[in-house]
Amino acid sequence: MDVELFQKILVQAITQLALFTLIPFLWWFFTERKNGTRPFFDWVGLKKVRLKGTGKFLALGILAYSLVMVLTLSLAGGQLPGWPNLRGLGPGGLAVLLVYALVTTGLSEEIFFRGFLLKRFIDKDEFDVANVSQAMLFGLFSAVLFFGAMTFWRALFLSALYGVLAFGLGWVNEKKGGGSLLLSWFIRSLAGLLVGLGMMSGIL
Repeated sequence: MDVELFQKILVQAITQLALFTLIPFLWWFFTERKNGTRPFFDWVGLKKVRLKGTGKFLALGILAYSLVMVLTLSLAGGQLPGWPNLRGLGPGGLAVLLVYALVTTGLSEEIFFRGFLLKRFIDKDEFDVANVSQAMLFGLFSAVLFFGAMTFWRALFLSALYGVLAFGLGWVNEKKGGGSLLLSWFIRSLAGLLVGLGMMSGIL
């Protein structure tokens, strides 16, 4: 295993998780906490979810996210923008992949976009408007990575696709998961692991 790369990815994951959690926490601390109605983790959606009836949505979400990641890989010249280079790492790179897929791109982004932004938008607007708003912001967030790695039109196209995926993740969480982030976190993490393993093995 490339220890130096793993340490770098671990520090990056912890830093991003802390940053993406700090803003929601401060918001909760100075607003919701005063009312004493919901603890922080429940407020952002880190709570239990009933999996009954969600199987087909999880499978569809994993498939859709994986396919868009593979398309991204193709349009970006064989490397996922913002991801570590997993090619040639072999089995030892699994630790790097796990940290990146589960924490860096999975947990931290879900806490901020579907846990914090979407739920705060829902407090102010009807669900569809709120979900479109967070999806657009997630698309713009993705665009920051894409515009430096490919042509403008490819980046714009992919940003729109990730926005659509974000809308689907928000819908699954709120309509099928009772507001829990565990569904979207599972979808994104497993999709990232599958595509990452494909890169490590040379299949993708």
